[in-house]
Amino acid sequence: MTEIGISSDFAGQSVKTDEIRSTLKQIREAGFTHVHWCHEWDGEYIYSVYEMQQLQEWFQEFGLRAKSLHASKGSRLKTAIRKEYNNRKDYTSFNEYNRLAGVELVQNRLDLAYLLGAKEIVLHMYVPY
Repeated sequence: MTEIGISSDFAGQSVKTDEIRSTLKQIREAGFTHVHWCHEWDGEYIYSVYEMQQLQEWFQEFGLRAKSLHASKGSRLKTAIRKEYNNRKDYTSFNEYNRLAGVELVQNRLDLAYLLGAKEIVLHMYVPY
């Protein structure tokens, strides 16, 4: 059976919790049952366990399931080619501390995917040359 998930940021990416909840409600009211969680797909935002639990409760409240989750690649760059950048939370960084921070960011998204029941994630990476 084919499952179609709508992106959570279809109407923009709000950081206000009441707007995020409202977006999930609108998704359900439109007839969707599956969501591709796409909020904070780039950048360094780390979800707290409490935010993850809140999202999980909203998904349950509206009868939604996470089809997939868009993980974060770390620091926002204006280019897809990393070259010699030393950006924070970049899991492809040659700087070990930046790389480990990037791995921690990806792990945060894996934790969120697990809590929401998503079976897959999307993860972009910078070209390492």
